[in-house]
Amino acid sequence: MLAIVALAAVLRWGTPTPGWALDWLHLDPAVTHLVVDPVLRLAAVLARFDDGVIDRGVSGATGGTVRVADGAERIEQRGIDAAVDAVAQAVRRSARQARRPQTGQLYQYYLQVVLLLLAAALLLIVVS
Repeated sequence: MLAIVALAAVLRWGTPTPGWALDWLHLDPAVTHLVVDPVLRLAAVLARFDDGVIDRGVSGATGGTVRVADGAERIEQRGIDAAVDAVAQAVRRSARQARRPQTGQLYQYYLQVVLLLLAAALLLIVVS
């Protein structure tokens, strides 16, 4: 019953509109003054700091970074690369030396075993 009475009142006289709520309680100027303006001023200060200090520091660091990279490349070329080449050549020489006694002739294999046993016996005598 109450709902029907309220509906009838709204249809007859319309909805009440408080005057103080027409401008959203004046929240827009308050938010602009208390929040938006300080944030925009802070953003401008931070943008000047970024352009003046951080950007200049990053731009200045690029030259140093390139010099460090050049030095690292020289170290790599002269030191590490040269060491890898030396190891590869030593392994290549060792492989050639390892293939020399492999002739397929049986008497050479027997001779190698006899020499190895003699060296082991000599070492055993010297150590004892």
